[in-house]
Amino acid sequence: MAYTLLIDAIPGLSGALWIVTLLALQIITNIYFLGSGLWTVLLAEVD
Repeated sequence: MAYTLLIDAIPGLSGALWIVTLLALQIITNIYFLGSGLWTVLLAEVD
């Protein structure tokens, strides 16, 4: 695939891949935190 890409398109695709990866990891992490109950611990008020 790298041989078929235009040289000018590579920086844009790299940036897009970075954003997609970041969003995917954030979503997976938040789903895990929600399922394990960690959000209730983190958001609980300290008396």
